Amino acid sequence: MASKSKKNARSGDALTVSPQELAKRVKRFEQFLSSAERELEGLVELTTEARVHSNGRLRDGEPAAMRAILDAADTHPSYFESLAASDHGSDDRVFETQPARDDLARRDLLVEPAGRVAALAERFSDSLLALGSHAREVTMPAYALAAVHAETDSKLRTALAPASKFYGAPAQLRAKRANRAKKAKKPPVQ
Repeated sequence: MASKSKKNARSGDALTVSPQELAKRVKRFEQFLSSAERELEGLVELTTEARVHSNGRLRDGEPAAMRAILDAADTHPSYFESLAASDHGSDDRVFETQPARDDLARRDLLVEPAGRVAALAERFSDSLLALGSHAREVTMPAYALAAVHAETDSKLRTALAPASKFYGAPAQLRAKRANRAKKAKKPPVQ
């Protein structure tokens, strides 16, 4: 029977280059990100609460509808004077549409790069999952074998100690919780 080839079936250059080469590329990418962050300095970072409750989520086509409202306001400014103090403009006596138009224009310019960054972040996340999965496919069966042999091999048990501590921690926590719950249910000693 012919032996199976250990050919790497993963695709994507970042998942197959050597860790040393990837480290160089990541360093260059981090420098690029720093430069991009400086280029777009002032991007807003909302709190989780503010993000959840933001009224800034615009539906498809909504910016055009908003521009139509602003056009109507420019055509009939007297109807909108009561909003002059809250239009983000410089004159509290006149309803100014330019600040809202500028916000919509800036938003339009950021939509595409925001989508690309989100897609890239998703690919980063997926790559982390794929790499973790590939590593776990090897390490979990190896851990199972090592745990059996560690019962009789003290050197292997010592080498395996960090992994045993890590993988054993959830079980130890469950046992502690169970003991506390059991003690809490015991009637007081009289």
